[in-house]
Amino acid sequence: MTLKNATKYSEDLSSERIGPGFRRRLKVGIRGFKTSATRRSQRVLAALLTVCLTPAAQAQGVGSLPMTYSGRLTESSGAPKDGPVAIEATFWTAEIDGTQLGQSFDFASVILNQGVFSLYFPFMATQVQDIFRDGTEPVFIEISSGGKTYPRQKFNYIPLAMRVPVDNKSVGFDVTSGKLGISGVKDAASGSVLVSNGAGGVKWDNLSSSNLTAKTEAGAAPVADQVLTYRSGKWVAASLPPAAASGNYLTGLTGDIVATGPGTGTATLATVATPGTATKVTFDAQGRVRSGTSLVAA
Repeated sequence: MTLKNATKYSEDLSSERIGPGFRRRLKVGIRGFKTSATRRSQRVLAALLTVCLTPAAQAQGVGSLPMTYSGRLTESSGAPKDGPVAIEATFWTAEIDGTQLGQSFDFASVILNQGVFSLYFPFMATQVQDIFRDGTEPVFIEISSGGKTYPRQKFNYIPLAMRVPVDNKSVGFDVTSGKLGISGVKDAASGSVLVSNGAGGVKWDNLSSSNLTAKTEAGAAPVADQVLTYRSGKWVAASLPPAAASGNYLTGLTGDIVATGPGTGTATLATVATPGTATKVTFDAQGRVRSGTSLVAA
């Protein structure tokens, strides 16, 4: 029997429409009705309490996630409770017993409108973390007022309006700023890209050589000494083509020639002088002949 129906029931009892037989039956059961009125009222109060969770319209500071909770308080008779009243709100892991989540919130003077109240919670990001955790587990709110503790109600909310459930691998919730971000490295250098960290998450990388991979043109894995080259419209791993066995490679020379490494080779010098025999030559520090002249008898 709801509170509304119980009120109508009592009104009908005092009307002239009730017959004598019904009045006698009523007297037999009226005592039981009175002794259970308090328990019924408590159940009715549980049905009347409603949850309304929305981001508050007030200006929010950094890491602030304010919310409101609304409900209705009534007397044991079903009449709306008069205000202002003091209210304490706590959050729990279960409807009965369980563990308290976070701190208690005290409201010294709450205005009631036909018993309806509205509580403003100036949550900070750290408090949201303590109470709602990762957003996947149920949370129950308990209201106490005037020495009476009302049945707990499940605190339902729209996740995107408050706290997005996260896996703490790819994305995470910053309990200091109250913002959603990428897990791991918070700052990335210019030109960095997101890559897998190999453990189900992501990380920033500056395209280091350890994260560069390429297949051959045929789709096979690369082998040692292959390089990245562009072929057939894509970048592939391939070996450099061998140098030709013959050809002109030295087209100009300035300074000294220094050759190192295995193997042999031939360097052909360009013609820069008239061939002949000279009796006097000059040479530099490297032993190279710079010029030659013939001696003339005195």
